[in-house]
Amino acid sequence: SSITLVFLIRSLAALKYFLSLSIPKYFLPNFLATTAVVPVPKKGSNIASPLLVVANIILCKRASGFWVECIFFRQPEQRGLGDAILCAERAIGGEDFVVSLADDYLIPEGETVVYNLLHAYKKNGQSQLSVMKIDGPEISNYGVVNPKPNSNNIQGIIEKPSFNEAPSNLATLGRYVLTADIFDMLRVSEPGFGGEIQLTDSINKLAQLGNVDMQVFKGERFDCGHVKGYLQANMQTAKNLGIID
Repeated sequence: SSITLVFLIRSLAALKYFLSLSIPKYFLPNFLATTAVVPVPKKGSNIASPLLVVANIILCKRASGFWVECIFFRQPEQRGLGDAILCAERAIGGEDFVVSLADDYLIPEGETVVYNLLHAYKKNGQSQLSVMKIDGPEISNYGVVNPKPNSNNIQGIIEKPSFNEAPSNLATLGRYVLTADIFDMLRVSEPGFGGEIQLTDSINKLAQLGNVDMQVFKGERFDCGHVKGYLQANMQTAKNLGIID
């Protein structure tokens, strides 16, 4: 089972691939404790207005004293990241939002990746992608952007192209700021690479309209979707915290 976290500008929605009845039942208490939807409370109130959704919802109190509304969506079938994001549309409610994929563990050189994406988003209101330079055949494991010359704007993105067909050496990471019009693209999206609804296909349509920018990530990335990357991330974090030499 894999987890997709959707951090909204005003709230956070968690989508979980639903592979069987027993696995979610076993892990659900842990997810309720560690993953949340966090709406911004209204001025003078400790709790935000409830969202009208069909999902598992709990309330818990943060250390800051604000109430946290946790909304969990199950994707009945593994139909792709685009489909998973679409499951959260009712909770997002027409807002622009941030997507953070849990299997990408990033240690930036400066500010956090999401901070930099939001900083760029606030300047022009466009969708923002985090990308990093990857040289060699490994580029085929990622969505690859086609940047405009001398610009942060991109003119397209391709999901997992062959090494020879990759339009650049800039691969997307699991951090995005997306404008709400991405849902218009996702609703009519046809299955793409691997027979799934790919988020990159809808982003590509926005990019062709000139509405998508990229921000180059500088730092360390670990792919926690694999055992090796997960262990490497833990080892590096332990070194950074001084737990091990």
